[in-house]
Amino acid sequence: MDGPNTKLDDLNRQVVSDWMWNTYPKSETRNRYNNTFSAVINCWNTEMKGKNVFNPFAGLSNKALEKEEARNRRSFNPDEWFSYLSFFLKKFLNNELKVMFLLILFTGCRASEAVGLQVKDLKLSSNMPHVIFRTSSTRLMDKSDMEQAVPILALILDAFRTYEIPSENDAPVFPNYYTAKGHGNASTALRNIVRSIASIKDNDVAPYSARHTLKDRTTAVSVDPSHAEYIMGHKSEGSSKTRKQYGTMTPTEVLLEDMTKIFLHYWMGLLRRH
Repeated sequence: MDGPNTKLDDLNRQVVSDWMWNTYPKSETRNRYNNTFSAVINCWNTEMKGKNVFNPFAGLSNKALEKEEARNRRSFNPDEWFSYLSFFLKKFLNNELKVMFLLILFTGCRASEAVGLQVKDLKLSSNMPHVIFRTSSTRLMDKSDMEQAVPILALILDAFRTYEIPSENDAPVFPNYYTAKGHGNASTALRNIVRSIASIKDNDVAPYSARHTLKDRTTAVSVDPSHAEYIMGHKSEGSSKTRKQYGTMTPTEVLLEDMTKIFLHYWMGLLRRH
């Protein structure tokens, strides 16, 4: 970080994590360098017994995120994003799928996370409306994922107000899509809209591009990397610290500010188009 003047004893894991995210935005590159730095310190500690140095790089690699980014997908460009959104806002009649789509687009969650939601995970009447993504009876989270409470913006909240939410707390929010077959049907329908209706012909663009778009926007508007990983649900030293601080209770104002910053560019574009 400061070249030869960097003192390893002065480094802490959070400083290293923030620097790695800012210096190497792509997870593949970040993991590669992180593993190299970590290996150097581990080698020193092995060879120089009794003179161990704290390894701030240990545990910072995120293979799940690297695998996710390695998929043949890219983010939506602004025109594609608006085209995709516009169809749902103006023409789409299936309200259940529409609300699910808006949740995916504006939180960056995976389709499996959306269909796994239970009614008790929606906190729409909270002082800060939010949704909790966690393991449920319909979805088991991966070991590399973490539970998180993500603020929802006004457009999603308005959509939920038009949606007939089941009454029981343990009921799935999207009852027609919570099964494996239903999940597949939702993914197929969303892909069809990308290809055939929104007229996005690039095969590198898919519904999953919404998640890539949110991640890219967190970097573009300089969201704190630990907050970004928390919002995305990626388990890391930084996101775990954020979760310990905020938990899955009502998110703090700073996370809402982050979500607003992420989508401010698109909000302004949406206003201009209407």
